Amino acid sequence: MQPTDSPIRVWQEGEIRVIELLDRAPGDEQRIARIESEILDNTGSIDTPRVVLSLAQVRVVSSPVLKALLHVRNRIKARGGEVRLADLDRNLERVFQATKLNQVFEICPTSRDAIRSWLDQKKRA
Repeated sequence: MQPTDSPIRVWQEGEIRVIELLDRAPGDEQRIARIESEILDNTGSIDTPRVVLSLAQVRVVSSPVLKALLHVRNRIKARGGEVRLADLDRNLERVFQATKLNQVFEICPTSRDAIRSWLDQKKRA
């Protein structure tokens, strides 16, 4: 169970773990490290995790936040998993485009779209 002051909210949609970042502007290093740690803790027991990271609440991302998201993606990918980002507002979309991270992350309009894309992929397999 997550502590009430957790920077994330986690739920399961079938085999897909959805993790919503709750901070509007995660900024200090300790908070960013905690977000990264809790995401990895919440996916550590899954053999090949499929994770949607919802950024619906996030309005501002700093370089350390982008670095943490990349680290999470790389750790999950190393275990055969996948990460999709969802629910980015226009400003966040621009940041991901400017940094070319939209070429690294699969970005879906909504969490529901990200989940559906995996379900559709599974049906085609």
